Amino acid sequence: MTADKGKRGTTPVVALLAAILCWGSAAVADVVPHIWVTTNPNHPGAAVQIYGRDFGPKETIDIYFDKTDEAQVVTWKSGGFGKVPLIVPANALPGRHRITAVGRTSGDTAKKLFVVRTDWPVFGFTADGARYNPYENLINAGNVSSLSPLWVGQTGNVIASSPAVANGTVYVGSDDGKLYAFDAMTGATKWTGVTGGTVFSSPAAANGIVYVGSSDGKVYAFDAATGGPRWSATTGGEVIAPLAVANGAVYAPSDDGHLYAFDALTGGPLWIADPSQSPVRTFPVIADGAIWVGWDLSQPPIFNDFLQGFGADGQVGAEAACQHSSPVTSPAAGNGWLYFGEQSGAFCGVNPSTGGFWSTTIRGVQAPPALANGTVYVSTANSTLYAVDALTGAARWIANIGSQSASAPAVANGVVYTGSFDGNLHAFDAASGAPLWMGTTGGAIVTSPVVVNGVVYVSSEDGKLYAFALNGGHAPVYRRESAAPSPADLLANRKAIAKPH
Repeated sequence: MTADKGKRGTTPVVALLAAILCWGSAAVADVVPHIWVTTNPNHPGAAVQIYGRDFGPKETIDIYFDKTDEAQVVTWKSGGFGKVPLIVPANALPGRHRITAVGRTSGDTAKKLFVVRTDWPVFGFTADGARYNPYENLINAGNVSSLSPLWVGQTGNVIASSPAVANGTVYVGSDDGKLYAFDAMTGATKWTGVTGGTVFSSPAAANGIVYVGSSDGKVYAFDAATGGPRWSATTGGEVIAPLAVANGAVYAPSDDGHLYAFDALTGGPLWIADPSQSPVRTFPVIADGAIWVGWDLSQPPIFNDFLQGFGADGQVGAEAACQHSSPVTSPAAGNGWLYFGEQSGAFCGVNPSTGGFWSTTIRGVQAPPALANGTVYVSTANSTLYAVDALTGAARWIANIGSQSASAPAVANGVVYTGSFDGNLHAFDAASGAPLWMGTTGGAIVTSPVVVNGVVYVSSEDGKLYAFALNGGHAPVYRRESAAPSPADLLANRKAIAKPH
């Protein structure tokens, strides 16, 4: 009995000790290096930071983007490291890449998938309204002529809304009162969101939410992935112009003469800008701490049309006026300057801070301009596309579109795109104005194109959204997942580092 009791009494203890020892050994064996990357996905040229742990103490770590050694760091005594800066290569194509950290002494390796995207999430590309995608690196002036239809997406009515593209989805509104989400590569409809009126407004995507205005006087927020309704907020008039999203707020111009700011996550009202009792027709542009909109004050007895700047709290700030008194277009902003046209035929550059000003004659301006690399691009109802110097207004070139245009230009990788009333989408050399390509839709293009991840998207009054791509209209061959550096790559790198200079 005694022996039995002893056996029964000690066995659980021994088993527990053995389990603890085994767990400890397993825990030690299971400790493997890990890395984290901030702001993933991101665009070419983006600055990201790399964090790591469980490498050797005081060990030099090489950090690779694909197979190129981009950075080195020495770990702490704990074997970790943090805030190592890495610049995503400018030539990194859209798709999946691999960031790899390798211990130079131990050979310990940790890998992380990194996704490169060149999204166009709001009407102006960014809140400054420049309509310039500086990250596009697939389509260029040398190959744009090979663009062909990739897919065509159908809505239920005319489209007067320009598309936005984010996270592999294209969003566009339709006169049938719906917001559509299409797969960016296949054109398959992912979901539709219903509003209470026609959707002329161009959507804006941010924070996992897509926002759009409607003619029922409301702003709607939908879950960007599922289309589930998040919130709606009411203004006092139709919301026709594109929305802007910045500083945690959604800015909505309304035909009741107010500019509304709503909390981007909840839809709660933040403020209402100084009422003008006249429609706010322009896209809100945010630059140098001010929110700029233009009112249509062309009805008698008021004729002084201008851009009004507001602070982030909705308080009235500076004004920017051209040389005449007629309705103004939405501006593009850059380097402290605002660029916009008047229906009178004047096109101006204004620096509200310094008083800098120039004016030139460009008649028939009906759409916001684009700004890229010191040049302002302006499409007109006179069937022409103008390129003018951003500092002086001097003409650089004039190109024939072939039909009237109310399509704000888009610029990417040396190419400027604009649509026309005859249903054609045009591409010109951004430096010379030489025509490079033309694509056809089934209706007038009164919207503005966007260029994202090697695809050009534009909507048409035939109720369809068109996607054009290179390689005979095949979906771009993105990197599916790049390989990590091989032992030979590592050896070559170490030899290069060790080589005296």
